[in-house]
Amino acid sequence: SKTYPFHPEYLFKLATTMGILSDHETAYRLFSRLLRTSGDEQDASFFHYLAVAASNTGRYREAEKRWKQAEKIDPRPEIARFFLDQLEEVQSKGIFLHYHYHLPFEEQFAFLQTKGDVLPESLKRDPLVRSSFFWGLRHGDAHTKLQVIQAFGAIADSESESALRDFIMNAEESEYLKRMAVFALRNMGVDGPIKANMGDGAETLSALPFSPALPNWEEDWQAVLAMALKQMNKRYDMVQQYDLETLWVEFLTRVHPSKPKIIKVGSWAAALEYLTAKMHRKAVSYEEVAVRYGVSAATVSRAAKKIDETCSLKEKMETIFGKRDINPSQPIGKS
Repeated sequence: SKTYPFHPEYLFKLATTMGILSDHETAYRLFSRLLRTSGDEQDASFFHYLAVAASNTGRYREAEKRWKQAEKIDPRPEIARFFLDQLEEVQSKGIFLHYHYHLPFEEQFAFLQTKGDVLPESLKRDPLVRSSFFWGLRHGDAHTKLQVIQAFGAIADSESESALRDFIMNAEESEYLKRMAVFALRNMGVDGPIKANMGDGAETLSALPFSPALPNWEEDWQAVLAMALKQMNKRYDMVQQYDLETLWVEFLTRVHPSKPKIIKVGSWAAALEYLTAKMHRKAVSYEEVAVRYGVSAATVSRAAKKIDETCSLKEKMETIFGKRDINPSQPIGKS
């Protein structure tokens, strides 16, 4: 705290270090000095750090000014916008902020991705993190909203369920995000029909996967899906699990009114996981998934080839990744 660096880079490093060590007064003094010597030609993260130091020392008007500067110059203005929206609560409750320049929930989301459905204690006790989830679902971009939906699916408490139910009734949200939210609600254990607004007014969605071309959802179809999702839990994220369900419904829709001959549920479930892994560039082999599902690699290969050919997965992957990444002589149903 008695060091006064001359070089701006060292001054910045010392300021951030003092902030991380919770000496916010010294951090504020150093950040302010850097602003005076370097002028306003700073990036958005700098103004955030200065705003945090100002907020943590009770200089709330100064904090507001600096977050507004960050909002103007950042390609991701939602970060500064969130802190501006929360400033009144921060002031009234005396909340101390972290210096990390991201939405508070993003760090928690990364934790949830690695720990599955384990709920961090910080999420339970940090009101800013909790409020950032709800803020992100209302005001974030599509990527942010998708992150929040996945996080709520992992948290699975009454507040997150209520937020997702409100979200799927919002006619202005995209149908894809709302279907992801419905999928999250199902994974949370919500039973029975769910009301959602898919653009043409409120409708009731069945508890089972839906396709207009499938008048009935067979028990063995559900058994395949349930086995695959159970095996994929904690090894695949929610988007990948949703893609597996979508693939299975698309396959059944395309072959209708014929029905696939399901002798071994595990063979079809393993094939779905294999193809989903391939679509998401995850390394996997027939043998690996066959062992996990207790079936032979040959039966997994046959089922995967059938789904691959019916749903034209190779063409879809070319659209997503580009033809240069796909070997046209090797169907994706081959390991």
